[in-house]
Amino acid sequence: MPLINRTLEEYLHAVAGKYPVVTITGPRQSGKTTLCRKAFDHKPYANLESPDVRQFAIDDPRGFLAQYPDGAIFDEIQRAPDLVSYLQPDVDEDPREGRFILTGSQQFEVTNTITQSLAGRTALIKLLPFSVAEIQSAFSLPDNDRLLYRGFYPRIWDKNLFKGLKHFAKLFPDHIPGGSGLVYGGADAQERTGTAIVPVAQIYSLFDRASVSLAQS
Repeated sequence: MPLINRTLEEYLHAVAGKYPVVTITGPRQSGKTTLCRKAFDHKPYANLESPDVRQFAIDDPRGFLAQYPDGAIFDEIQRAPDLVSYLQPDVDEDPREGRFILTGSQQFEVTNTITQSLAGRTALIKLLPFSVAEIQSAFSLPDNDRLLYRGFYPRIWDKNLFKGLKHFAKLFPDHIPGGSGLVYGGADAQERTGTAIVPVAQIYSLFDRASVSLAQS
């Protein structure tokens, strides 16, 4: 798959020039890691999903942070949430902009911890899967029914996974809302299954908007 430029990348660089920490949340597989490693390819990277890395961060958070005096990307911060509390005095002592980039899930507890511990120190950004414009920048856009059926997650486009889903829908049309009718005719799916079909324009508007908020002190 060609590397798609995400709409949020420009904004990500902008807020990294204003805050010592930038936190990116969003659903799994929405492209958080890819975006961060592309936008900040000069920074060290630590994946807290890795058991040994996570255990070090949990057992010795100060020692863990000492490895990264100029900052780093910490992926999956929800795996070591207490590390955020140790980041607070660290960035207060060295408040250089854009030092740490955090990624994590949308879990309420994680977001709440970050906004409390890093209030006024971090920009909080939510990354959704591809927008229509992002897909169109690298792929030939299918018709609306096929696009909605295929979905917007990067891995589907990267690995061409929609072919397998299409085959599944043919075999088991009643197991997918709208079933094969959504792909091969659209309107009859609602009549056959009782599934309401959301106007395409409404769904497009959801995926074309980036939800961005700043943690304020």
